[in-house]
Amino acid sequence: MTVTLLSVIVVGLIAIVVAIQAHKGYKRGLVEALIHLALFVLCLLGSIALSPLIARPIAQSVVEMLRQIVLYEVIVSWLPVFSVIAEPVVQMLISLVVFLPLTFVLLLLSKLVLAVFRRRRRRRSLSMPEYTDENAPEYFKDTHKAGAWVGAVSGLLLSIVLLTPFLGTLSTADRVFDFCEHYGLDMQAVEKEKRMLKLYSEDCAGTVVRFCGGDLIFDAVVRADFNGETVSLKKELDIIENFELGELQKILSRMNSLDEETMETFREQLAVIEDSFLLRAMTAQTLSWASGDWLNGQLFFGVPKPNFGDEQLVDPMMEEILAVCQNTTYDTVVDDLQVLMDLAQFLCEMRDLLVAGDYLSVMQELSDGELDRYFRHGSHANLKVEMIEEELKELAVRALIMEVKNAAKYSGETYQVLLGDLATSLNSVRTLDEKAMTATLNAHVKKHFKKVGVTLSSNMTGTLAEELTNSLLQQETIDASSVGAHFDRLINP
Repeated sequence: MTVTLLSVIVVGLIAIVVAIQAHKGYKRGLVEALIHLALFVLCLLGSIALSPLIARPIAQSVVEMLRQIVLYEVIVSWLPVFSVIAEPVVQMLISLVVFLPLTFVLLLLSKLVLAVFRRRRRRRSLSMPEYTDENAPEYFKDTHKAGAWVGAVSGLLLSIVLLTPFLGTLSTADRVFDFCEHYGLDMQAVEKEKRMLKLYSEDCAGTVVRFCGGDLIFDAVVRADFNGETVSLKKELDIIENFELGELQKILSRMNSLDEETMETFREQLAVIEDSFLLRAMTAQTLSWASGDWLNGQLFFGVPKPNFGDEQLVDPMMEEILAVCQNTTYDTVVDDLQVLMDLAQFLCEMRDLLVAGDYLSVMQELSDGELDRYFRHGSHANLKVEMIEEELKELAVRALIMEVKNAAKYSGETYQVLLGDLATSLNSVRTLDEKAMTATLNAHVKKHFKKVGVTLSSNMTGTLAEELTNSLLQQETIDASSVGAHFDRLINP
């Protein structure tokens, strides 16, 4: 802590206010001084509780007015997260501005009520003797001395309340500058202001005031309601201070080589993000930007789109998933990230198979009917687990087709025979009811693939039969070429 001009101002203000209130307390006496102290405390608590409530509708109106300004649209187009954080931030600022005037308005009203009450009481009671310092009894002097001490306490509390908005803002601004510097933002342009801010935020007298209750008052006032949650500025700053952005960046850059230790670190970071309004908003924006850049074939701050070993097989699924992640929001980002990273870990476990082109093993891994065990269901996710499971089923179908079409052990003639058999089976089940159609086609698909040397599980048989039914059964003519064309579209969308 340092001693600056601010210390002189703070100490001077406190001394003046304490002296004035001590004098008033002496004149009032112990009972009156205690009543005024109690009134002030009640008004202070009332102002702390009411300031955020009053600020909320005002903030909504201010933000609505801002939306009509062209500059707002420019800021949102450059930084879409601003549309999420604007209202809570404005509400916090208005709450801080409203706090002091509201405290004194409540105090004035309470004193008016007290004055009316006393006037009515005096009309009903005998007049009390009035004393001066010369003729007052000893007990009278003692109560007034005690009143002076109570007045001094009131003065100290009043000083803290008066100084809190200014000192709290100084301290918060200093922390924000520190965070910006910690996260690599260039602060050279405001280096002089930053040093001055640091000097005053660490001022001795100011620090003592904050320690003696100023921080508690500031933290209670500077908060906002958002989506049914209470957003506290202090909580946000404390969380961000302990958040390792670099760790999350490393994890995202290693999505194609995740191990359990890395996933554990990710879950710890995700828990921190979930607990913070600002981090959730920023993470939603980051995931949306990253998905958009990867969909457009660009790097996201130097990080390429994750590659899991076989772009032709995996990319169609990743395109669908990234398109959903591009629309992630504040409400869905935590669940979206969890499902996305679970998928990445699952694909990493199959990376060796994908690199080796072992499509049969990939197909068997994907069609074992237990995909649900890999994913945590997020109730608020855009990226639904059910969608992931459907995409993985399609991936299994593509892996199967790539195996029977391209593997050296299957000749082109064998593949054409398989296509013809599948076309014949599809034509034969057209007139059957749905239950009989499903059972018959499943049996035929299983038999035809076994004929070319591929044994399908029940799940894989059902998935492929469903794919063929939904895609081809509506056609008037089904032959080997139409089945082959559909398979080509699946592996080359």
